[in-house]
Amino acid sequence: MRVQSISRPYIRPHSNGPHVFDRARYHEGTVKELRLPRRQVYVHTAHYVGWLAERNKFSRNYASPFLFKLLRMRLVTPIKVYAHFGGCLVDDMMTMEARAFSMSYFDFEQGYYLKDYCALSRSSPDNILRTRFTWQLYGTMLRRIDERFRRWGGSIRTRGRALAA
Repeated sequence: MRVQSISRPYIRPHSNGPHVFDRARYHEGTVKELRLPRRQVYVHTAHYVGWLAERNKFSRNYASPFLFKLLRMRLVTPIKVYAHFGGCLVDDMMTMEARAFSMSYFDFEQGYYLKDYCALSRSSPDNILRTRFTWQLYGTMLRRIDERFRRWGGSIRTRGRALAA
């Protein structure tokens, strides 16, 4: 018998504005210090932003159907999508379900996102900014996030159909 997790409702952690999950500019100093290409400030969070886009988890105010379609077709990278949003990932951008999931999974201190990213990219937490974007890693991350999301209790819909659990 499969035990199903129960998802928690979204409760904004601060009453003084939106919750910022990550900003590319937070990493600019380190990327510059390491003499890496500027696009590296986007890479680790872009995988999650791409998942949000491909799984229709952006709120209507932030959905960019044409750009998301280009991402699904692999004509633009999730880095381009994240850059389109100014390199900022904020709770207001997401559906309520995605916000609640992100509060537990995408929390850099206690969530599993960075652990999954490091394990799948074979990187250490100290070296995540050095990890280059590849479509292979992106596909692997999509599958892992899907798995975590289902265990959390979420439902995934792409192009009007639910993905099999």
